[in-house]
Amino acid sequence: MFRRIVSLYQNLYITSSISSSSLSSREIYSRMKQLMDSKEYKKTLDFFDQQSHSCTDFEINLALKACISLNEYQCGMNIQKTLSQNSLNNPYIQATLIQFYSLISNNMPTKVLDLFDEMNIEPNQAILAVLFSACSRVGNDRAMKIGRKLLNQMPKNFLNDNKLLTSVINMLMRFGDVRSAENLFQMIQKRT
Repeated sequence: MFRRIVSLYQNLYITSSISSSSLSSREIYSRMKQLMDSKEYKKTLDFFDQQSHSCTDFEINLALKACISLNEYQCGMNIQKTLSQNSLNNPYIQATLIQFYSLISNNMPTKVLDLFDEMNIEPNQAILAVLFSACSRVGNDRAMKIGRKLLNQMPKNFLNDNKLLTSVINMLMRFGDVRSAENLFQMIQKRT
């Protein structure tokens, strides 16, 4: 009971202090990170909305991640529409937008590939899995070209990630490359 009262007080205090004063970017980020870490995604977005005029790319990225966690498609799209060109060129925001488009809507795999074309960072394993999945769902010549290029340029140590390889196998099967898919599958079988 005491913890609940303390929690209510903290929430009231935080809400009143947020609205009554202007916070620094560091304070905004710290509070949003704290809310994200405690899986309070709705509160993260509410806080972001209240402080959006003072937010940097760090806070915008956290807000997009909260949208992903809540499947808040419209909120994420609203944030994306307000991004400056500098923010759109931020590799962390680009990676989060790829996840957003991939996880929020099954109708946007082409947008995932478009955004990847604009990225200037090397994708990690999670982003590669999303990209392979998008290539598989789009299934056109462009997607095949991107998928094969990603596979050929993928670091060898990523071949130890069975989840990533499963995405690759699905993509290869979609492209009709059964032989390559079987080879990857055999490689996974030998390791397990």
